Amino acid sequence: MEHRVFVYGTLRRDHPNHGVIARARFDGPARGGDEVIEGELYTVDDALLAELDRFEDVPRLYRRERVVLEDGSEAEVYVAARVG
Repeated sequence: MEHRVFVYGTLRRDHPNHGVIARARFDGPARGGDEVIEGELYTVDDALLAELDRFEDVPRLYRRERVVLEDGSEAEVYVAARVG
């Protein structure tokens, strides 16, 4: 199965952790969220999504949520887990 993933931090191209997502299909720049965050959109398979979950330490450090992008489409995004 394919999943759309929106990244806005160190997983982006030319950033230190891009190697984790580098084999995914790059779908282009994107903007998402209520606060209009600039980022990049990728298509990943189940195996890479599981690898990203491990990398982001889901659910301890991050959780994966759906976000509505500026164009109205949706993607998965990693956000910091709430403490407490």
